Amino acid sequence: MDLHSLTREQLYDMVWQKPIVVLAPEFGVSDVAVKKRCKRLGVPTPSRGYWAKIEAGIRPHRTKLPDSIPAAVRRRKNPDSMVYFDVEGADYKLLRPHSFVATTKQATRGAKPDEKGIIHIYGSNIHLGVSVETLPRALWLIDHLLKWLERPGIRMELRDGYQGGLHLQFKDVDILVQIREAIREFPNPAYNPKLEFRILDRTPSKIYRCSGRLKIQVKSDYGYGREWIDKPTVPLDACIKQVADGIVAYLVELADAREQRRERERINAENSRLAWIKQREREAEEKRLRELEKLAGQFDLSKQVAQLAYEVERVIQGRGINPSEVESVDMWLRWARDRSSSLNPVQIVVTSLLSKTTND
Repeated sequence: MDLHSLTREQLYDMVWQKPIVVLAPEFGVSDVAVKKRCKRLGVPTPSRGYWAKIEAGIRPHRTKLPDSIPAAVRRRKNPDSMVYFDVEGADYKLLRPHSFVATTKQATRGAKPDEKGIIHIYGSNIHLGVSVETLPRALWLIDHLLKWLERPGIRMELRDGYQGGLHLQFKDVDILVQIREAIREFPNPAYNPKLEFRILDRTPSKIYRCSGRLKIQVKSDYGYGREWIDKPTVPLDACIKQVADGIVAYLVELADAREQRRERERINAENSRLAWIKQREREAEEKRLRELEKLAGQFDLSKQVAQLAYEVERVIQGRGINPSEVESVDMWLRWARDRSSSLNPVQIVVTSLLSKTTND
């Protein structure tokens, strides 16, 4: 029996009757191959510990087989099975379009799709990245979006250059608005990696498909942003006003965040200034203390010198000698007293304080 010939129901019954490691040798493949086949067909497999519970006499829960292969599995492997997103019965004719939309529509004329089938519009236009089939709907969406965004306080501008595109401004906040189409990529079965370096072989390794699903993106200066994507039950056509409200809310959120950031910066700057002032005050106080300690040291030295001169004079007088009659003693005592007087900082401090009082 071939593993690939089994239906989903047959494979489901087998993997839940015996462990995959026991089932795989019956097909001549590895257990990894069986697991890949189950994943490709969307067949659930027993979790770890399931068979241990069976041996212990416990009846664990058995996952039910889905009715069909999950869309994510089906579309990832087969590009032809991917459903193109479209809104039935919609008319995307532009009636009195916005000037920015008219300028962008003019720029799309003659534009050629790239290898993925996408037309890219840049420069002083609304940035687009959509397929030819989705272009009318993209222009219609952006036109209605701009009309809903015409509100007090919001400025719209088309810019050129590196920062080109449609920009919305609220207070001092600026965001870029663009619309893109989701692209799906699949491995190309015709691609042979062994021929990758051959010059004549130009077979792409992947196949790209335009999904038809559009997404409106807004980006701030920091690269962050929001996006709104088509949903199967709620396309962007039905919620374009809600998208405009979301963009306005995002602008207000950015403006509030920037205002809070500036307030924090102002508070930090004020705290830094106050800390600098306190640091300067501490440094000035430390300098005054050092000067005061220096003056106190000079004052102590002055008193010690004066005390020394007094003791010398007292000892000489105790010997019955008049110090003034001995020239050497008299000269030394006068020199010591002069030195004590010069070291005494009291007069210097008093003079300095009185001069400051006079100036004030």
